Amino acid sequence: MLANVDRTLAERVAEGLGLAAIPRVAPPLNRSMPADGDPKDFEPRRPKKTLEASAALSMANTIKDTVKSRKVAILAADGVDAAAVAAMTKALTAAGGWPPLSGGAVRSARVPPRHPTVGP
Repeated sequence: MLANVDRTLAERVAEGLGLAAIPRVAPPLNRSMPADGDPKDFEPRRPKKTLEASAALSMANTIKDTVKSRKVAILAADGVDAAAVAAMTKALTAAGGWPPLSGGAVRSARVPPRHPTVGP
């Protein structure tokens, strides 16, 4: 079944399970059809491409090798090194990036004695 979605993923899963080959699933895949229904009418179909690629929406033609104008999330959890987060935030902001902090409620952070404050 997984091979119907992504062949490479199916091969990796089969290998991880120790299977010599990807198991074949006999059609019809959809067993929920009326008694008088033609099985071919109930088989999954690949959708037709309805949208064309848009250069305006693509990131392929954007500035490369920079964080300028990029949103770079900083994930943090309890016990995070506050000085490291502050340094990363400062570096990203200085380079023109936007570093929002994420990770839920951080109730405790390790702040070294030399760094009494945290923030950009």
